[in-house]
Amino acid sequence: MTYDEQLHYDEMKAAVEHLRQELQAAECELGRKKQLAPKAVRAANTKLKNDNAKLRERITGKRRRFPADVFRFGMYFGKPISKAKSDYLRWVIANVSNVTPEFQRRMIDELTRRGAPLLGLVPAKPMRKKRKTSKLTADQACRSG
Repeated sequence: MTYDEQLHYDEMKAAVEHLRQELQAAECELGRKKQLAPKAVRAANTKLKNDNAKLRERITGKRRRFPADVFRFGMYFGKPISKAKSDYLRWVIANVSNVTPEFQRRMIDELTRRGAPLLGLVPAKPMRKKRKTSKLTADQACRSG
């Protein structure tokens, strides 16, 4: 590992430790006051998990592989579609455009399995894939045109 990579690794490690301390402080406050909403603790846990995954990806250069029916984003990161609430699934289908058509289909199948209403649910338009343009040399461009 080069000096710059080690320095970057140390900075990311310090950031993760800071988030752990924030989470611990939030949990202590929850224990003392019992007024801090559980959603805030869940959100802090999710942020910590996402940051750890990003740190792992930067250090190893490998992306974590997930099965096709597991969320790769958001509140249910790393959890299967079956664990998500129906309202959340409906919201993702209607508003998030960068999910794969297969993942959208699996969410719709899960809503159908649960018997949730699908009336009026319009899926967000998927993002278009960028077309690969071939770069022609000047000689090739002259011959083709």
